[in-house]
Order: sequence, then structure tokens, then C-alpha cells
Amino acid sequence: MQAKKSTPKPKKSVAKKSVKSKAKPKAKVKDKGGRPIKYNEGMNKTVYNLGLLKAKNTQIADSLGINIDTLSEWRKKYKRFSEALSKGREDADGLVAKNLFQNATGFSVNETDIRVIDGKIVKTTIRKNFAPNVTAQIFWLKNRQPDAWKDKQEVLQSGEIGVKVEEIAPKLDALSDEEQIQWLALHKKLRK
Repeated sequence: MQAKKSTPKPKKSVAKKSVKSKAKPKAKVKDKGGRPIKYNEGMNKTVYNLGLLKAKNTQIADSLGINIDTLSEWRKKYKRFSEALSKGREDADGLVAKNLFQNATGFSVNETDIRVIDGKIVKTTIRKNFAPNVTAQIFWLKNRQPDAWKDKQEVLQSGEIGVKVEEIAPKLDALSDEEQIQWLALHKKLRK
């Protein structure tokens, strides 16, 4: 049996007492997340394109790497920046409205058909016609003339039906008791 070798234990170091400073502790500064991004004219094109995509303000701020408050501040401070965003959104709406109108009314486009015939490339212009789309028409009319085209029509009726129980009473005698009860219940319901 071999004798176990004892390993020397590390010496404990004696820590020196630190002298506490009597200076006031610094107030904690809220971390702003790095150097602030500065506005530049090149951002206008980015903002315009994001406007075309109908991006929300929070998404635009994230894309630019800025806070939503900074985006609002820049819209107030930089006229071209604000105009670029507004124009992008307006152009997107206009393009969609134009395409919806074209789909609702029908449209035509020219296309070039390219084929190889007898070893030669032959280009032919073909006019394609697209019929009006009924769904687009319904959508257009429901939004442009909602009173005339909404799904739920409200019909108001006034006046009397003109049926008097006295005139019907002789005919009721021919009905069974159960039929008379049903008829009277219907009559009460109609009078309400």
C-alpha cells in the first residue's frame, strides 16, 4: 500500500480593509441603448417605401433603429421626412384604388408572345382582355354607396294590416281548437 501524498493547502490571503469614500453615490442614468442615430436625407426613401408597404409607426421606428418617440419628433422637425412617409401611404392607397377600379370595370393589356417558328424567333403582340370582376364591383359599391348596397337592408313598415277579428270570427268556427289558438297567437304577434 502506498502512502497518500498530502497536497499543500493554499494559504489564505488576508484582505486589506478598503477605505470607504464619503463621496455621494452617483445617480443612475437610464441606459439609452447606445449612440443616438442622427437623421439624414437618405432615410426619406426608406420611409417612403415603408409607407408604401403600410408599415405601422412602430415598425418604421424599428426599421430605422430608433425609438417611436424619435420618429414622432422627426416627423415634426423634418418636413421632407414627414412628407415621404405620408406620400408613401397615399401612393399605396391610390394604387390599390386604381387596381380595384380596373378589376371592377374590366381592363386590357398588351403582351408579347415569343415563339420559335422554323428556326426563327417570332414576336407577336397579343391583347388580353380581362372581364369585370363581380367581387370587386360589390366591394366598390358597398364602400362608395353603403346606403344603397349594404347587405342588411332596414325596411320600416307603418300602418295597419287591415284584418279585423269580427270579420274573421265566422271562419274561425270551422277551425279546430288548436288551429284557433295558433291563429289568435299569430294575430296578437302581428298586432305588436
